[in-house]
Amino acid sequence: METVTHRLETNMTKYPVVITKEMKISTAAGLMKELCIRHLPVTENAKIIGVVTERDLLRFENNHENKSASSVEEVMIKDSYITDPSTSLPEIVSRMAKDKLECTVIVDSSYSVVGIFTTTDALNLLTQILEEEKEEIERDKHLIFIDQWAEWDSSIMAG
Repeated sequence: METVTHRLETNMTKYPVVITKEMKISTAAGLMKELCIRHLPVTENAKIIGVVTERDLLRFENNHENKSASSVEEVMIKDSYITDPSTSLPEIVSRMAKDKLECTVIVDSSYSVVGIFTTTDALNLLTQILEEEKEEIERDKHLIFIDQWAEWDSSIMAG
């Protein structure tokens, strides 16, 4: 059962910061650090063309000496997972787990970025679901206690 709080649009980051492929890697890394984010969709003419992740930047920095002259285009993931807002969360999460993806970029019909769903978003959702389940179990325990008490009370009154 999908509740309102378990829908993609309530769990993704809407209209995330996007960058262009010409941006310098050092600038992208600084932006990630400043905004405390790990994924930046890369666009060209307002359309998604890839994603750069913190992991990609770190890997590049460890393997190259002249980091400041390089552009994001050199490290971005060009075949990143993109989908539209109507895709179900179970489908997105399943694909991310299966393919070991860090994020899914959500696009509209013209391939403009409208959101991003990350592994952090998935973990926050899982936490919320587990908390709701825990509360439901506690409510059920309470109801069972009330039912048992009512049976005991009825047997005493009848007896």
